Amino acid sequence: MLLDGYVVEFVWKSTSYDRMQNALKTFAVDDTSVSGFLYHRLLGHDVEAQMLKTVLPTKLNVPGLPDLNHSQYNAVKAVLQRPLSLIQGPVRTTCTVYIIGSVVCLYDGIIVMRYKWG
Repeated sequence: MLLDGYVVEFVWKSTSYDRMQNALKTFAVDDTSVSGFLYHRLLGHDVEAQMLKTVLPTKLNVPGLPDLNHSQYNAVKAVLQRPLSLIQGPVRTTCTVYIIGSVVCLYDGIIVMRYKWG
């Protein structure tokens, strides 16, 4: 018979679950894992809005990507000035451009962050 000599075993690798559990444990135990603002915000507590002290360039465009329109510029600006932001939109919109623009600005050191977490 064709199946002779073979054994089938089910193996479950819980990597994603283990990472989630580790992150939750760190969040609960380590006071320095996130800022106080993010900690309370993630737990759903009412928290006063905070603005980061940043110096923004006059142009937030990223080389090789389309120029940002007024709405897009305001979205990137909000990401760079707040400790927690959400950009959402329908599939195949330019949300990725906003995110890339924000990351490039932060990575290249265009933005001077003057904020002490606490």
